[in-house]
Amino acid sequence: MNQDDTLKLQSYLDGELSPRESRKVSEMLEIDKDARALLAELKFTKGVLKGNELEIKLPVSREFNFSQISKRIELEARQEERASREPVRVPFLVRVQRYFLPLAGVAAAVVMLAAVIGKQNNFAYIPGEGETSDEMSAQTFRSESDRMTVVWLEDKHVEAAATDSADPDDTQVQ
Repeated sequence: MNQDDTLKLQSYLDGELSPRESRKVSEMLEIDKDARALLAELKFTKGVLKGNELEIKLPVSREFNFSQISKRIELEARQEERASREPVRVPFLVRVQRYFLPLAGVAAAVVMLAAVIGKQNNFAYIPGEGETSDEMSAQTFRSESDRMTVVWLEDKHVEAAATDSADPDDTQVQ
């Protein structure tokens, strides 16, 4: 006897078969003595279980229990939906790392850039500015477009000696 026949015998005993299938199982029982023995054992087991089964009475109806389960499932679904819509609370240190540190980095970059630019323009001279003393004179010129500074130094003693030793005849053309 295979498993399908055993299941059909159990269904036959419980009255779950259609009339056509029920006739087939009845014919099988007339022919097969193992099937009759199994059916007798199933009837005995069913009777023992039915007679000794503990009866548990619920204080409320079955429908009430199922409605409570259904309500709890709906409530949990609503709570999950609400939790997915609520903004996530971010701890303070995480917010500091997320917002303050990038801003501090940008500020540091701006300060360094200002220092580099300020260092390049640290020697800005006014064109034509000059310094004089008894022995020397200096003229300073700065060109921002050429990024160049020219300082013209002049020794007053050399200039005076050159004009004193000059021969007035040397300046005439012959």
